[in-house]
Amino acid sequence: MARRILIIEFSHSAVRAGVYQRAGAAPSAYFTLPVKGKGVKGAVSEVLSEAAATGKADISSCDVFVSVPPSSVILRVVGVPVGQREKINEILPFELSGALSVDVGDVIVDSIQAGEGRAIAVALEKKVLSEYLEAFRASGVDPVWVGVAGFSVPSFLYGLEKTRGTVAFVREDFMSVSRDGVPVFFNSYGGPGALRLGLKYLEAEGVAIDAVRYEGVSGEDITALFPGVPSDEVAVPGGLPPDAVGVEAVAAELSGAGIGSTVNFRKGEFE
Repeated sequence: MARRILIIEFSHSAVRAGVYQRAGAAPSAYFTLPVKGKGVKGAVSEVLSEAAATGKADISSCDVFVSVPPSSVILRVVGVPVGQREKINEILPFELSGALSVDVGDVIVDSIQAGEGRAIAVALEKKVLSEYLEAFRASGVDPVWVGVAGFSVPSFLYGLEKTRGTVAFVREDFMSVSRDGVPVFFNSYGGPGALRLGLKYLEAEGVAIDAVRYEGVSGEDITALFPGVPSDEVAVPGGLPPDAVGVEAVAAELSGAGIGSTVNFRKGEFE
């Protein structure tokens, strides 16, 4: 019998979780909890308790997939001479040496191919990953995957809508830009001012946004930031609220190409 799946997505203000009986099924339970002021250990303990309280998840019999907050990762766009992800990951430590605010030996690095000889390098400090893993292990859980749900959103939305052109997805702390479902740009930010800096970068790079999808921000703010660009709040199938988009995007990865196609920090010494 297939193990149940528990997908947990952390952000700076909330934690969202979905329980699935199997890959490809609709969630049997979904909920959101505030996490401000609780710290990683408190937030982990609360979300696992809430998942068990739904009656849909025996935590000991679930495969647990964890998305860390976008603000906890370091993102860099780098030029790469090769197209295979495994080879890109081999050279990333050299490409990033001296380009990060921390020593490259203190981070776990993965990548997302962005086309045109570029990749988006994604780094997570080992101490941050250790904090999450230790908090889960204190509750008897060892996650099988740790990544960022936002990286799965572009292909998920494209699969739903088939919106052509360059599409921006905007959340309260994260923006992604993709073209026909293929990533072009990712950035975490802390407020509209920082988001505007990201938009200025895209403008300087000649990237024009054709459509915007958003969640957790107001339509008025989106209209002000993207004047004249068609925009809509995301619609998640199955009657789920818009804030389920990240959890559902990870679930779609599991039922499709597999979670191995996106960033995973459970590698190397953390495998």
